[in-house]
Amino acid sequence: MDWIYPSPRPAAKEPTAAQRRDYAGFPNLTAVDVVRPDGTPGQKLIATWSTNVDAVMAQTSGMAVSDDGGLTFGPPRATPLREAPVQLHDGRLFGTAYYLTKVDARTNELDVHTSTDLGQTWDTARATFTSPDELVGGGVAHGVPVQLADRTVLVTVYARYTVTGGKNQAELYASADGGRTFARRGVIARPAGETTYNETAVEQTADGSLLASCARTAAPTPRWPGAAPPTRAAPGRRCVTCSFPGRAARCAAWPRACCSCPTACWCSARAVRTTGWRSPPTAAATPGRSSA
Repeated sequence: MDWIYPSPRPAAKEPTAAQRRDYAGFPNLTAVDVVRPDGTPGQKLIATWSTNVDAVMAQTSGMAVSDDGGLTFGPPRATPLREAPVQLHDGRLFGTAYYLTKVDARTNELDVHTSTDLGQTWDTARATFTSPDELVGGGVAHGVPVQLADRTVLVTVYARYTVTGGKNQAELYASADGGRTFARRGVIARPAGETTYNETAVEQTADGSLLASCARTAAPTPRWPGAAPPTRAAPGRRCVTCSFPGRAARCAAWPRACCSCPTACWCSARAVRTTGWRSPPTAAATPGRSSA
């Protein structure tokens, strides 16, 4: 398999300062059927990923394409897609944006993207998503769409409702008109207690059933079993602040853990790995962090 991103492949083992601020997360891959120049059937692989950090902010994405089964990928380019697209039965590629926007108490809208030239160009339209429950805010579409044999298009979403106490639940929406309008077909996972469900993907298995995989959040548990975590930086350690564009400087440590930063705010594991955790060569690495 070929290296996809960054492109070209970094020459040095250690990233540069600019590369440390770069980001490629939530990768997806889809295969679409094509006819090769010699008339034989083939497949094009489309890889997509998020190019912004994992935070509530404007979403940007990248895409790279392979025409040889994944042995090599072309240069990355920007794409409106949040996830890899699905190839519909009529040959079009269909993908979605990320954020749903609330229109009224039971309706959201989401940008959907279609391509008739295997991803060279994309057309964007606004699709409606209706729910029987009263919404609290918009929602998020996550996972590669699925089309069933009867041409129904499925999209997984997580959203908050008054009936859930404003907590996220994972849902499945279905469209019978090619992706113009969607209605909630079912709830995949409802919040219970401190546990909520968000990023979800669904796939159809060989026997026709649907299999869903959900991310969940729960009440925080101690990261240092049997002992209270330290509240200030250990001797010789220091926090490395994030420097991602559009995001305030944050302490690259878990909440209130080994951190002298007065705000002791949270930074994602990806950001910790990206910015690094600096400590003397003789100091043991703290579980959950990378050490330099």
